[in-house]
Amino acid sequence: MLGSNIYMSDIIGELYTTWKDCLVILNGGTGCGKSHFVINVLIPCYVSQNKRILYLCNREKLESQVKPQINRYPLVTVWTYQRLQAKLRKKKNLPKYDLIVSDECHYFWTDAKFNSYTDIAYQYVMSQTQSVVILIAFLANWKLTERLSRIIFLKLKKVIHMLNEYLHTKRITARFN
Repeated sequence: MLGSNIYMSDIIGELYTTWKDCLVILNGGTGCGKSHFVINVLIPCYVSQNKRILYLCNREKLESQVKPQINRYPLVTVWTYQRLQAKLRKKKNLPKYDLIVSDECHYFWTDAKFNSYTDIAYQYVMSQTQSVVILIAFLANWKLTERLSRIIFLKLKKVIHMLNEYLHTKRITARFN
């Protein structure tokens, strides 16, 4: 929660209903409602349309926190990035997912220092051009977010960025191409 009671859901409103085959970064600090929006708004919307969802977590601890919140939805698969990587390395065919949520997406570059397979998960996520891909992050520096959106995430369509410090809103920016 931000000091001004502005959450990610407030900024996005109904705009998520227009997202089709695109990449979206939800960037904001702890407590601004990134995961809440995805779990309580976006996923129910997709499930109501019988669409398949893949929710990726960077750690088993996060996976164990997310699963109880979305287990009631049969079309949602919750995996760690490591499980996805293992399936892809074994050449397992994965179903087509309409929505891919990449929670704690900094995993792609932070864990690459000691995990030589993060590129497998990254390449899979970024190649899903027929899906809505949500990258959930806390990139505290707006310039870093912009640089990543230009250099790494080339197909980026939407950036929703909330920079907060000590629970007081410093800047809220939403860019929609």
